[in-house]
Amino acid sequence: MKFSTMLIASVLVSLAALSASYGYARRDLGAPERPLWATTIDDLKQICALKLAAAAQYEREAEAAKSAQNAPNALQRQLYEALAHSEHIHVRNYMRALNKLGSRYVCRALAPEMGVATQSGLQRSIAMERYLVDERHEQSILNALDDNSKYAARIVAWTSGGDVKHILLLEQCALACEGRCEAPSGYAVCPVCGNTSDCEHEDCYCPFCMTPSGDYVRFLVDMSAK
Repeated sequence: MKFSTMLIASVLVSLAALSASYGYARRDLGAPERPLWATTIDDLKQICALKLAAAAQYEREAEAAKSAQNAPNALQRQLYEALAHSEHIHVRNYMRALNKLGSRYVCRALAPEMGVATQSGLQRSIAMERYLVDERHEQSILNALDDNSKYAARIVAWTSGGDVKHILLLEQCALACEGRCEAPSGYAVCPVCGNTSDCEHEDCYCPFCMTPSGDYVRFLVDMSAK
């Protein structure tokens, strides 16, 4: 009986020692300071906020363009409406990527400036898009790949390609408003990835996600505006 009691006590002491050793080892090794996919999640949330602000700004610019009934303003209005629609698609895709990573984004758009419907508005929009392309997207794609989140990397790649198209369309619009190139008849937006094209140069299939052009959302310019 005494031997059994001593044996049980010895086992309990050994278990306590093992538990303490495990605790110290775990403390020394430490749980990861940042959870899995933390860098990618942070990137997606930050760009989500920027995209919501861009969408709000484009909506303001489109509203400002309604005030003047002339061809340049009609062209700007349709472009801004198309770009706002594209930005909302980007945000939707970012939110889906966050959900797949076990996170979520609460919509808190930055307060946009008032729209001006002028060349300065176009230039400001170009600068906003260039910041995303030059300063954010490439590193976000690399971070997603490092985090082994290929889905997030693909979503950011779609967005990056779409933003390059935004810059080209804004520059084309600026030239058309100055009479230096022919104005497009409208714009087409892919409902899956947000890729935006002018109607004269849209592809049969979206080059990013292969959505048929028949599914595109179109914003046609009122050519009767003077």
